[in-house]
Amino acid sequence: MTIISLLLLASLLPHLTFTAHVNVGIVNGTEAKPHSRPYMVSLQKGCRHVCGGFLISDEFVMTAAHCKKKINLTAVVGVHDLKQRRRGSDRISVKSYYQHPNFTESPLQNDIMLLRLKKKVKLNKNVKIISIPTKERDTKAGSVCSVAGWGRLSLEKENSTRLMEADVKIMNDTECKNKWKNNYSPSQMMCVYGHGGSCNGDSGGPLSFVSNSLLSTLKMTIISLLLLASLLPHLTFTARVKVGIVNGTEAKPHSRPYMVSLQLHKQHNCGGFLISDEFVLTAAHCWNGYPQILTVVVGAHDLRNSKISHRVSVKSYIPHPYYTECSCQNDIMLLRLKEKVKLNNYVKWISLPKKEEDVNADTLCSVAGWGRLSINGSTSDRLLEANMTTIDNAECKCRWRDVYSASQMICAYGGGGSCSRDGGGPLVCGNTAVGITSFGDSKVCNSHERPEVYTKISAYLKWICSIIANFK
Repeated sequence: MTIISLLLLASLLPHLTFTAHVNVGIVNGTEAKPHSRPYMVSLQKGCRHVCGGFLISDEFVMTAAHCKKKINLTAVVGVHDLKQRRRGSDRISVKSYYQHPNFTESPLQNDIMLLRLKKKVKLNKNVKIISIPTKERDTKAGSVCSVAGWGRLSLEKENSTRLMEADVKIMNDTECKNKWKNNYSPSQMMCVYGHGGSCNGDSGGPLSFVSNSLLSTLKMTIISLLLLASLLPHLTFTARVKVGIVNGTEAKPHSRPYMVSLQLHKQHNCGGFLISDEFVLTAAHCWNGYPQILTVVVGAHDLRNSKISHRVSVKSYIPHPYYTECSCQNDIMLLRLKEKVKLNNYVKWISLPKKEEDVNADTLCSVAGWGRLSINGSTSDRLLEANMTTIDNAECKCRWRDVYSASQMICAYGGGGSCSRDGGGPLVCGNTAVGITSFGDSKVCNSHERPEVYTKISAYLKWICSIIANFK
């Protein structure tokens, strides 16, 4: 079935002339109810929204052919606010591009494209497919439909980070042809009008019935909206730092008996965790080298109460030989204690991964620590904890660019998370420590823009085992 390239006619305004066209998105719209359009897809280059699209199966996205423009696209599903990743959303690379074989940009004809995703999406309440027409038929002029997207709020403004929507009405073909002349093809296209409508960045999104089923038309509809440069005079529109725990809750006392407070001059400086009765695993950035001396406090919950906890000196500092502070690579360190700790209900070690493997995206994990409650706030005397959800590597790479190494790191987000002086603490999934708190946004703790990054422990299992074996 051929796609109808939807022509949005701002030409209803009395002053318009038609001399050029540009890609367009939503103006004079309202914010959509979050996830009320679970079929919507943001097509992105890097982390930048460039076009809309919509799911027609768990493996295929439909969009406009002109959205390709020789760039590699990534499909973001299950989102409402592009600045905030929520559980159930996903970022998926495109495996194959299928532009219509007769697509032309000038004149704009057959503006339709299918994208095959590299993996099937997981359907949930925030990620669903939308129906497409089962047969060819016209839609009556005056029918009320809707458009949605993250495009510009006006030609001069930036894209919206939240999904916007607007109602529009179908215009009859005769009037469309009169307005657009030879640019308009009734067999392939339809046009609409309304108080609100599409603008730059909403191309590729669906024209749908308000009931949220895709518009049944003579041909299926994609927004490939032509908006002229000549409209401009007449149009008006209204419409990285070391890290620790924020927004967490106090942990049940001694429910994490593997947790360690690394202290400098009897003040908490970093987190860590026991992996045996003689070794603590932490981040390499937690130690600045000799003559700095750290002390390990085990069995603690409230750092002001020393009745149960025990202080142990460090015998050997073993940062990874390729750790570099400027790049945050290989941010891992072993501490050998001067004496073996006595294991009890308050002091235990935690398991590490048994083999080198990735942690699946959207895995529910947790972090804990005595770090700052905000970027410039005070540290906590009592152990705090927060749940985190792991993010897929493509999203992490997008957020951190060259700083992020998928082979060495994991990133995660949550309602609460790490902040200054929680560095070195574990990212725990199930009963296993899979990551070491490494770095995050330098301006705000638990940032949605730049999720927290953890050293991937499984990538260093051979190094850890070799170090411990050398001391036996």
